[in-house]
Amino acid sequence: MFVNGPNIRNYGPPKLKPRQTHPLLAQLEIDACANSIKDYEKELLVYFQELQEYDTPNPKMIDNQPELEWYMRPYLLDFLIDLHRALKLSEPTLFLAIQIMDRYCSKRIVYQKHYQLVTTTTLWIAAKIEDKKHKTPTLNQLTSACSRVYESYMFVQMESHILETLDWKVRSCFTTVEAIQLCFKDAEIIWPMEDVSMLQIVSIFFAELSCYDKHYMTFSSSVKASAAIMLASILLGDNCFQKHISAILQEFSDINTETLSIDSAGQHGINTYFEDDSFSIICAPLLRIDESTPTDIRRCCLLYLNDIFKPLTANKELPKALVRKYEKMFLQDYIDAYTSHNIETYLHLCKLTQALLNTMHDRKQLIEQINMVTDLMVGLELQHEGFALNELPLKFYQNPVLPCSNEIKEEIIETEDIQRQNCSRSSIDTTSPWTPASVFSAKRSLSDASSLDNELDLGDVPKTKDPRILRLPTPLRNSVSTVFDRDI
Repeated sequence: MFVNGPNIRNYGPPKLKPRQTHPLLAQLEIDACANSIKDYEKELLVYFQELQEYDTPNPKMIDNQPELEWYMRPYLLDFLIDLHRALKLSEPTLFLAIQIMDRYCSKRIVYQKHYQLVTTTTLWIAAKIEDKKHKTPTLNQLTSACSRVYESYMFVQMESHILETLDWKVRSCFTTVEAIQLCFKDAEIIWPMEDVSMLQIVSIFFAELSCYDKHYMTFSSSVKASAAIMLASILLGDNCFQKHISAILQEFSDINTETLSIDSAGQHGINTYFEDDSFSIICAPLLRIDESTPTDIRRCCLLYLNDIFKPLTANKELPKALVRKYEKMFLQDYIDAYTSHNIETYLHLCKLTQALLNTMHDRKQLIEQINMVTDLMVGLELQHEGFALNELPLKFYQNPVLPCSNEIKEEIIETEDIQRQNCSRSSIDTTSPWTPASVFSAKRSLSDASSLDNELDLGDVPKTKDPRILRLPTPLRNSVSTVFDRDI
């Protein structure tokens, strides 16, 4: 009689509710754990370094996938981030899921119709490892999120296949969010008398942004984390972390110079610093530091700069899932303020990168100038050969020998036609050992409008919808299914 009434009574055992933990008790446990591992910090850093170099995703192998294209990745990650947010899972779960997905795609052929199945299953596996048991998504939730395109047994089979492919070594990796946590472990030393909660949030945003582009895969987790914190610091008007990293890199440079001079004299008193054939040391938060570390940090910072300037220079908005996730943090306002204030410097940087393609220019001097402008934009305080950074006006970076705007415009149009024909499958090979192909390509520099800043009205360019979205599987077009219920 009252089956459909509002006062229906549910029988059966009551639903289990998570037990609340007293905040003081939780803090005491954290402090006790920190004190217990203090004696093993050096061994832990070496272990973390081994983890971040073990079984990393291989973008070249993903390039060889017969049905997967890189343009599909943003839609999959938007879906994954929305689902992760709907299930209220922890941040390490998201990064571990992406790491598992990339490692699996580097080893096995994945068909387009199974791409979303793999993505959702990796989140399921990561949640079982990183989150509490009551937060682990159920099979009904997973099938509902995918608009019931896949049956429940398919998730179980895919889970077994992923685990067997990875030889059950799911947690044998050091993710970017863990590297960020390592950087903030001694926050009171780097940021004295400052609240770093907002800085952590913005840093995680950049870490999530790095998951969208394949060229970030060439960097270690510690480099991506350090570059993310630098960009977050510069957006929030803080430079404590830049000073800390600059001091570490400068100290390493001095030690390296002394070691080389000692070795040239036939003495070997500092052999404890040698891990391989090349000189390197293990030091938090960058873990392994060698001669290529400053270059890697700059390259990674350039990729981050390229991503946040794309709305102004290439009409490519930031990922929608990230915009929705950080909307309440007003993060877009910080990005808009920084990009509008530094657009001229960024375009000068683009011109310098295009000058690298001209063999008439002194390549060494150009790279030194690019390093200086990059350090200027991200707040690094490193010494440069020949001149000091604060002694050079910005006019110095404007090279009158650069190609004219009309020639660059023709190159851009020609390159866009070629890319439409070849879809988006671009090679991972770089045009120079200094920069990845996503930052510098054979026909353009950091952005399509890099050398058209005086002729192109960036605000009036119409935004076109990507037609390739129509070729995606149906569930991906709507992100998480509209009928998804996290309480199933």
